[in-house]
Amino acid sequence: MARTDLNALSVFAALFTELHVTRAAAKLGVTQSAVSHALRSLRDRFDDELFERTAKGLRPTKRATQLAPRVIEAVQAAEDVFRLRPGAVSPVPRALHVSMSDYGVAVFLRGLSHWLSAEHQSVNLRVSNRPRVEALAEVEERKLDVAVGVFPALDHGRLRQTLLLQDPFVTVAWKENPRVSKGLTLSTYVELPHVLVSVGGDARGTVDECLERRGLRRRVALAVPSFILAPELVIGTDRLLTITSTALALRPELAEQLAVFKPPVDLPLMDIVAVTHARSDADTLVQCCCRTLALQGKQALAEGRSLGRRLRPTGKSR
Repeated sequence: MARTDLNALSVFAALFTELHVTRAAAKLGVTQSAVSHALRSLRDRFDDELFERTAKGLRPTKRATQLAPRVIEAVQAAEDVFRLRPGAVSPVPRALHVSMSDYGVAVFLRGLSHWLSAEHQSVNLRVSNRPRVEALAEVEERKLDVAVGVFPALDHGRLRQTLLLQDPFVTVAWKENPRVSKGLTLSTYVELPHVLVSVGGDARGTVDECLERRGLRRRVALAVPSFILAPELVIGTDRLLTITSTALALRPELAEQLAVFKPPVDLPLMDIVAVTHARSDADTLVQCCCRTLALQGKQALAEGRSLGRRLRPTGKSR
């Protein structure tokens, strides 16, 4: 099979999955003109329109629907073959688009990058940080392959969720804060100002929802979009930060300056999930990506628990 034929089949697979020329080009990491040229070649080769234009994108013809399972299988098989050749670069281009916060980057990206380097050298990784609503919309529009973060339960069949990590919360204060020298009570917790991590800039989170169920409120003095920066923002202040143990474990150099407590209010575990489109169920790369992310999540949680045992609080919660 000629290399041009294999590339054309790769374009067919992307078009059938995305049903949109622009999204197919982005998925493959090529120009729209390259996709259009390959589609013209495919139409000549199969003597069929294959994909018809509609107001919402492309619609596969009956012939394209018949061809799709074998074409997608052939493209994936070809990718597997080229991965078996050390140092070889697959002629099938692909871009993997993932959205995650700085916390996600710190927890997942190194392992994800190593996996791609070892198993999928031809894949180009594109990482961005999208607010929650925008990330879900882009997964549904097929602009993103995977969105990593905290998302609400999905009530429709177009999107899938893969659990990566269930992370417990801890509350952090400056070790020299006199208000917590003997422990952290619920009344002190509500009275002191708080730092909140909010990628979208909202000043309300899980803690606020749990407090409100008890008729309580706290003051969010500072809302920031960075999990990595947040722990140091309590140092030298009377602020509190409620954050996951894994996120805190990313800043071990701050251990001597922080007091760590069990939150004085019952909080659920924070579920970190990977959201993908239902059409990606048959996409080997995306599914392997999710499995790799889940493995990284288990390792990160183990490290967070280990650090939690080493970071001793200055007192017990009452």
